[in-house]
Amino acid sequence: MSDYSIKQLGADEFHLIVPLMKDCFGMDVNIDYFRWKFLNNPSGPFLGFVAVHNESGEIGAYYGVIPETYRIDGQERIVYQSCDTMTGTRHRRRGLFQLLALHCYEHLRQQGKLFIVGFSGGQSTPGFIKFGWKHVFSFQNFFIPRALCYLNRAFLTPASRVAAIGDVAEIAPLLEKAPRNTVHSVRSVELVRWRFGNPRNAYQVQAYKGANGYEGYICYYVEQNKILLFDFHFLNGRSRRALLGFLKRLAVREGYKAIIAFARVDSPTARALSSGGFLRNPFRKGPLHEQTPFIFFADEPTMARLNNEESWYVESFDHDSL
Repeated sequence: MSDYSIKQLGADEFHLIVPLMKDCFGMDVNIDYFRWKFLNNPSGPFLGFVAVHNESGEIGAYYGVIPETYRIDGQERIVYQSCDTMTGTRHRRRGLFQLLALHCYEHLRQQGKLFIVGFSGGQSTPGFIKFGWKHVFSFQNFFIPRALCYLNRAFLTPASRVAAIGDVAEIAPLLEKAPRNTVHSVRSVELVRWRFGNPRNAYQVQAYKGANGYEGYICYYVEQNKILLFDFHFLNGRSRRALLGFLKRLAVREGYKAIIAFARVDSPTARALSSGGFLRNPFRKGPLHEQTPFIFFADEPTMARLNNEESWYVESFDHDSL
């Protein structure tokens, strides 16, 4: 590792990690994406480090975190999400992930800010656990194939009941939905507006209007001929049937292959999806069988206290790359 130097990535240096995104994830991103994610975040700017090969000057790896506003013990505070961990194919098996990650953790620890959450992958999870992270629970993709979308019980819902939402301020009372005694992200209008503004995805928001106001909403986008249900909140069964019915009709009309939702296994969110007709692959192989661990890292007393499923309310909204 003496062949590499650690450098903190500056706000004007995003072009240095664009090639890594392509190499590691196959993602074609531009500078606007990083400006949105790393600089425009209402919770604050990112913290990221790169490993620079001393001889060639090539960027070998990146590790960074973005701040997020969470409510913990009833108080708002900034935690960080580990994201966009990347090691270039020509620089792997040299300990760069560990080098950068531990450097980042120590930086946060010295500032009294060491509280990090993450959605880890199959390859990265063992490394995080080795560093001391805790695996609290897992997420999985739920799905409705297009063939099952024809079994839509919401076809009688008047079209006027479901309306496109141009600004999330219109549905502000529905945004905060987590139980008060859990650790959860704050969903102010400002933060949700930013989150739905990811330039990589064309998010659409629809809401169901009852007699006394909006009773539910969905936020979705289309990717690779599938509908991705990114975020939702239903106050009752009629809003759930109407809004999921809207997505089912859309899938049938446009010929999309399926509706996909990412949710914590065995949670209220998962049960709401199951009630709406979503399926889950319970086996260890086959389509959409993979599970994504939710992990966190903090000081020892905090990890001991919060290392249980009941303390957290986390949804797909909180995943940085959806």
